[in-house]
Parts: sequence; structure tokens; C-alpha cells
Amino acid sequence: MDVGRAEAPPFWPLLIAPLLVVGGIVLLWISNELVVIGPFDRATFGWAVPIPMILVAPAVAGLAARLTGDAPARTVLVGLAVGLGAFIDLWLTIVVDRIGCNPVSDKAGVLAYVAPIGIVAGLGFFLAGRVALRRRERPVAAFFVATAVAIAAGVATLMTFAAEFQGVTCVPVPSPG
Repeated sequence: MDVGRAEAPPFWPLLIAPLLVVGGIVLLWISNELVVIGPFDRATFGWAVPIPMILVAPAVAGLAARLTGDAPARTVLVGLAVGLGAFIDLWLTIVVDRIGCNPVSDKAGVLAYVAPIGIVAGLGFFLAGRVALRRRERPVAAFFVATAVAIAAGVATLMTFAAEFQGVTCVPVPSPG
């Protein structure tokens, strides 16, 4: 190493947040397929392991700037936020086959219908990571505040989902008489 040349920042911290997100999604899929993992059903396992992995990922992405610098951490954060929002919208577009009680086959229409869900999720992920990035000089506080923002973003995403897919029944009600 030359005395006048600074060493490049490490790249590995930028991989932790994407691994948490992808690992969380994979574990959710596995728990859904297996239904029971050891003593846990899929919901208990999901809320105990993969959901927390995904919720802390934006804090980890923002805090990576302590080791890598702002620009690379911000790039990873934006990429993860866009990727997560797009993944949610794509997955919903694939699995949704009816809106309300009406069957739909137009996947472009379904994508337009579910787009707010992915937008809220991606934006919330970005905001949580941005909080950690801005507060990185106090990493413990940054971690907890960013995780709280991620939880609020998760609630906002669930509320957006509930607003888009209101609980309706398509069973005809028998008429009196």
C-alpha cells in the first residue's frame, strides 16, 4: 500500500441488508411451504424470524455508510427500496385473480391496482434507511429509530393493502321469501 494513497472502503457491509431482505423472503416462502417448522407454525415462525430480518434491513443499509461512505450506502438503499416495492407489486400481480368479487385476467390492470402497495412499502423502506443514514454517528439510536420507522412503514403497507383489498364476501345472500 502506498503511503499517499487511501485504501478503498470495504464492500462487504453493503451486502448485509440485501441478504437480510432476500433471506427473509426466502424464509417466508419456506415457512409457507412447510407450514410447520419445528415447534412453530408458519405465522409464529414468520413473525419471529423473517419479518424482523426484513424490518431491520433498512437500518443496516443506512448504517453501512459508517464503513463504506454515503454514496454506496445510499445507492444500495435506493436499490433495495425500489426492488422491494417492485417485488411486492410483481408478486401481487401474479397471485391476484380477482378484485372485489370480479375475476380479472388483465394483469396490467391488476398491476395498476396493486401499485400503491409496493410504492408504500418501498418508500417506507427508503425512509427507514434514510433515518439510519442520517443518524449514523449514533448507531444504536439510529438502529432503533430506523427500525421503528420500518415498523410504521410496514403498518402503512398493511393498511394500504387493506384499503385496496377490503374484506368482501362473494357468496350470494339468499333473498327472503
